[in-house]
Amino acid sequence: MSNNSDRPLITFALIAYKQERFIREAVEGAFHQTYAPLEIIISDDHSPDKTYEIIQEMAARYRGIHKVRLNQNTPNLGLCGHINRIMELAAGELIVVAAGDDISLPERCGKICDAWLSSQKKARSIFSSNIVIDENGAQIGSRNRDPFHEDDYLPESIIQSHFAVYGNTHAWSRDVFDRFGPMTLPLTCEDMVIPFRSALIGQIAYINEPLVMYRRHGRNVWKNMSDLGDRRAYFEWRQFLLTDRRNIYINWLADLSKFNEFEPDKRKHIEQLNKMVTRNLKSVDNELLLIKSTYLQRISYIMKSVVNKTSFREILRSIGIALLPSIYFRYLKSKEVRHNSRL
Repeated sequence: MSNNSDRPLITFALIAYKQERFIREAVEGAFHQTYAPLEIIISDDHSPDKTYEIIQEMAARYRGIHKVRLNQNTPNLGLCGHINRIMELAAGELIVVAAGDDISLPERCGKICDAWLSSQKKARSIFSSNIVIDENGAQIGSRNRDPFHEDDYLPESIIQSHFAVYGNTHAWSRDVFDRFGPMTLPLTCEDMVIPFRSALIGQIAYINEPLVMYRRHGRNVWKNMSDLGDRRAYFEWRQFLLTDRRNIYINWLADLSKFNEFEPDKRKHIEQLNKMVTRNLKSVDNELLLIKSTYLQRISYIMKSVVNKTSFREILRSIGIALLPSIYFRYLKSKEVRHNSRL
């Protein structure tokens, strides 16, 4: 490794909330990072359990080379509010984020820095593959994006695919916030908003090497159909996810508006992206309306869709949700469709 003076300062931000069972391993993962210079911010989102007490105890005993800062939010800010707060505190050129129930491998920050420098600092978001572990730390799988195609990470591709990065492995350059400001609406995840910004002003880079041990357990946002049990539970979960997706779209529209301010020569491209996001927003609003409507209101909506020549696929989906929910649910469950915050 080259001299530390040649290396950019990185902020390793460990964000925690109600993770007293797992926080020790997460903090150890931060302390064991081999990269320098490194600023470690360990931040708790006003946990009601002993999470912050454990953090304080471990920080008091730390004798390593990294600078360690502690923060506790009052009141609880939620995930995106918490990240906004981290960006107020962070001094690094790169921000590497970790969750209080995951484990970052020692070389994580160094590998991320190498990828960023290799891109000549054009990569505004960087993510990696990861090892999936259970609540006891046993490996149960892995996630990777090999092969990686750069065209899959253009703004329009993100809008269409609803995938950007693995949030548990995500790192970004600070100018993503310097140029766009804090995230606005509350979200359960940041991994659709920040990478969208990154794709607008630069590139997204992928490291095909596991740098994080991602823990799945009962309190994850991630779920699959077998977790949900019945139709009512599914539609309650679907409503929650659709509301979150709606907030993502509104954040995207706000960021496109800001992007237009400092890149006015890209107006035509921005208008195209606006149309795509607005179309998706309308689709989400329609599905939310169907889920909340009475039986007769659903029939009325479908009739209007036919008259207005809505796409055939959209009409079929509406019929499934509105008139045949039990059959629709059984179809989804038979395919074991996995639902998470990117739906």
